[in-house]
Amino acid sequence: MKKPGRKSAASLEVVSNHGVHRIERVRPPEWLNESAAQEFRRLVSVCAADHFRPGDEALLARYVQVIIAGNQAQDADEFLKFAKVQSAMAIRLRLCPSARTRPETAGRKPGNGGRSWESEIDG
Repeated sequence: MKKPGRKSAASLEVVSNHGVHRIERVRPPEWLNESAAQEFRRLVSVCAADHFRPGDEALLARYVQVIIAGNQAQDADEFLKFAKVQSAMAIRLRLCPSARTRPETAGRKPGNGGRSWESEIDG
């Protein structure tokens, strides 16, 4: 039950962890080689802690393998092949900006310049 009256300054300085839970980031699978595991950890660290879920490890591991293979491509055709696969996987993993933007709010971003039909025509 809540006490009536004002709260003391000391009670306001106390930080409570009530209702806060720790989100564990996904870890690279054991079968992933060290360079791919390092890229896996880098990618997970730059995304929000709750972006990836435990079931995403295999797809994410394959994604970093494609990144590494694309970086080692010998010619343009081989590189483009890996780039196409990487692009498709990035969409599935919601890594590209278009996959993270909700359609309802896409037009409401600040600084979009208003409606195109409302602009003045220079004469």
